[in-house]
Amino acid sequence: MLPLVSVLIPLYNSQDYILETLNSVKNQTYKNIEIIVVDDGSNDNSYEVAKSFDFENFYIVKQLNEGASAARNHALALAKGTYIQYLDADDVLDYNKIESQLNIIKRFKPTDIICCQWKYFNTSVSQSYKLMPFTTEKTTCYDKIQWLKDRPYMIPHTWLLPRVLIDDIGPWDESLSLNDDGEYFYRMIAASTGVILQNQALAFYRAGNPNSLSTKRTKNAMLSWIKSIRSYKKVMLSVTGEDAKEAVDKALFEVLYHCLNIFPDLVAECKAEMYHPEVNHFKHDKIVYSLSKYIGLNEAKIVREKLNYIRNTTMVNTLFNFIKKITGRETY
Repeated sequence: MLPLVSVLIPLYNSQDYILETLNSVKNQTYKNIEIIVVDDGSNDNSYEVAKSFDFENFYIVKQLNEGASAARNHALALAKGTYIQYLDADDVLDYNKIESQLNIIKRFKPTDIICCQWKYFNTSVSQSYKLMPFTTEKTTCYDKIQWLKDRPYMIPHTWLLPRVLIDDIGPWDESLSLNDDGEYFYRMIAASTGVILQNQALAFYRAGNPNSLSTKRTKNAMLSWIKSIRSYKKVMLSVTGEDAKEAVDKALFEVLYHCLNIFPDLVAECKAEMYHPEVNHFKHDKIVYSLSKYIGLNEAKIVREKLNYIRNTTMVNTLFNFIKKITGRETY
C-alpha cells in the first residue's frame, strides 16, 4: 500500500491565498494524501474560505492565536501519515512535488531526508523567479554536517519528512516566532543520515505577503532569532564539536548585522555569544564587506539600505529581477 502523506497547514489571515494553496495539494499526482489545516485565530474570513474546500481527506480545526509553531504542533498531533509535508497557507507546491520526492527517496537510506530547490513568486507561479539554492549539480545526498555548516536558505515546504524522524526530534519550539523553521530543521538535519537535494524547483514562496512573519524585524523577532541560533549552537556542538565555532559565529553575525543601528543591546548579546566577535563574516555581500573595511560595518549597512531603497522603488528593480531570472543568481 502506498504511504499516506499528511500535509499540514497553519492558517492565519490568508483568506486571499488559502484556496490556491489547497488546490496545489489537491492537484498532486500522488493521491494518498490527507490535508490538515489549523486556523490560528484568524480575524478575517480565512477559516470560512478554507472550510468550503472540497477534498475527501480534508480536516480543519480552530485554535486560539498561539503562533504558527503551535498550529503545526496541533496539526502534527492529528496527522496519521508516514510522511509529513509542511506547507504555509500562502505558498504553493508543484503538482508533482510529493510523488517525485517519494520516488527519489526510495534510492536512499530511510533516515535520509529530502528537499528540493524553490523559487519566489508574487502573484503567479508561472512568473516565479530566483532559483534557490542555485546549483548545477544533479540530485545528490549531502553530508549532514556540511549542510548544517553551510545553512542553505530553505523554506519548510521544500522538505518531505519521515514521521519516524519527526517523532524523534520533538515538537516545534512554540516560544519562537522568527526562524522557528530554521531551529526545527537544524534538529531534523542533525537527526538524519544525510540531506538529499532534488535539483528541481517544486516549491514556491509567495513574496510580498504583509502578514508574513519573515518580513518583520521587531525586537521580539530578533530575540527569537538569537534564541534559535543558540539551539543551532547546541546542535552543531553535538555533531561537530570544536569544528562548530566558525559556523556558529557566521550564524550569529547574520543576526548581529540585522540588529545594527537598531538594537545595540542585541548586537552586544550576539557578540557575547560569538567565539570571535572581531571577525566580519558578511562576505556574501561584496558591497557591505568591501565598504566595511573603510567606513565600518554600521555605515556600510546604511549605504546598502539606501542602495536597496533605490533598487526597489524605481524601474531599476524591473531590470534586476530580469537579470536574476535569467541567471538564477543574486545581483547588485
